[in-house]
Amino acid sequence: MQVWHPVFEFLPEDGQWQIVFLLFDEALGKFGTETWIGDIEVAAFEKDDKTRSITDLPRFIDQVSEYLAGRRSIPWPRTRFTKCPSNPSHYEATR
Repeated sequence: MQVWHPVFEFLPEDGQWQIVFLLFDEALGKFGTETWIGDIEVAAFEKDDKTRSITDLPRFIDQVSEYLAGRRSIPWPRTRFTKCPSNPSHYEATR
């Protein structure tokens, strides 16, 4: 999963990671984050048509969970998160 927020440019790396984990814990809870989130990369990226809001993350994970019910492997797509500068309360993800 790739994560970005414009304020990260002004923060040390440990501050960036603290924000990332707080956001995931808020969106999914600690158990959900540990269960559903794999590798995380903090890096800027260009938004595209696959960009999704972090507020959609719980619903996305529920959909993946339903899809995978009874399956053995998890076809997890690469996902990127960012905070949209035009709307401070809107977070986006790309998979």
